[in-house]
Formats: sequence, C-alpha cells, structure tokens
Amino acid sequence: MRVPTYRRQTGITSATGARQFSVQASPSGLSQGLRAVGAALAGAEEATFSYFELQNKMRRENELAEAEFTYKTGLQEDKVAQQQRDPDLVLFGSDTESSFEAIAQQRMMTIADGIKDKRVRTSFIKAAREDLRLTAISVNQDARNRQIDKATASQLQLANTLVDKAVMGNAAERSSASLKLFGGVDGNGQQVVGIYDQMAEDGLIKATDAVKYNRSAETKIRERTQKAEAALLDSN
Repeated sequence: MRVPTYRRQTGITSATGARQFSVQASPSGLSQGLRAVGAALAGAEEATFSYFELQNKMRRENELAEAEFTYKTGLQEDKVAQQQRDPDLVLFGSDTESSFEAIAQQRMMTIADGIKDKRVRTSFIKAAREDLRLTAISVNQDARNRQIDKATASQLQLANTLVDKAVMGNAAERSSASLKLFGGVDGNGQQVVGIYDQMAEDGLIKATDAVKYNRSAETKIRERTQKAEAALLDSN
C-alpha cells in the first residue's frame, strides 16, 4: 500500500466562516415592549371591569324597576280598597285594623326585605316613600270628606228627630228640642248653640246653609204644630 506524500504545508489561518450579527439587544426597546404589553393587559382588565360594571348596573335597574312596579300596583289596590272602609279606620286604624298608611308601609317593607342589594333597597325605599306620601294625600282627603258626609248625615238625622219632638213631645221635650235646634240660654244660664249653627262652626255645612236649615225647621215645626192642633180640635 502506498502512503501519500505531502509536498506542501500551508500556514494556519485565523479566518473562520463566521459572520458578525448586525442586530443587538436594546434595553430601551425591551422596556417599551413590556410597557406596551402592560398597557394592553390593563386595557383588557379595564374593559372587563367596565363590562361587569355595566351588567351590575343593568341588573340593579331591572331589580329596582320590578320592585317599584310591584309596590305601585299593590299601593293602587290598597287605595281602591279604602273606599269601602270606614273613614275613621282609614285615617286612624283601630286595635284590630291598620290605617291606610300603616298598610302601605308594611307592604313597602315586605318588598324591601326581599331585596338583597343595598343600593337597590335604598333606592326602592326612597321612591316608595314618595309614592306613599302622594297617595296618602289623596286617600286621606277622600276619607276626611266621607267623615264629613257621615257626620253631616248623622247630625241632620238628629235634627229631624228634634223637630219631631218639638212638635209631638210633651212640654218639657218640646222646650228641650227647641233649645237644641235653635240655641239659646238653658236653665243654668249657659249659652247653647243650635245644632245647625254648630254644624257650621264644625265645618260640616256652610253658614248660609245653617240659616236655611234653621228657617226650614221653624217652618216645619209651625206647620206641623198647626196641623196637630187642628186635628186635636177636630177630634174634640
């Protein structure tokens, strides 16, 4: 086997096949990139927060609207129901029955107790109290008007009874009935106000109506007395 023979030895060179890179790492560029990423994340978080905040707002508004509608509906039903109740019960209640305002207040608190969100509950109570205030003005005024009508009817019925006694009663009854009807001074020297004049002072009727009622009662008593006396003479 033949061994190869080297005739020339070249020198060792320092040249290599490597090339120098033109791109270098920049600390400032890296920082800007991180800031951009942070801003993007912050924007995403803010968008997420805004979304949930909007959802909560819509939920609260819907819950509040539903509660207010429920209360307004019930309040209207309570208002209508008062027209069939005694006006004294509507205004003041009793040991066994509540006044209108107490009924409406209880309805409001029952609904409020079912609302867990504090913001919604506070807003509902504020709105409900205003609804109750405005409705109570109407309901109470109606009750007071019916109180007046009731008292007026009662006093006029009493006056008619006094007219009967002033005609048909004995001497003492006629004298007492006349004093209660038209007023004057009683046996103890005390001034007595006639029933119609008292009604006018109490605001049940107008003063001009009191004058008319007095004249009408006087006419009825005179005419009925005359008829009664005539009938008595005929019977004799």
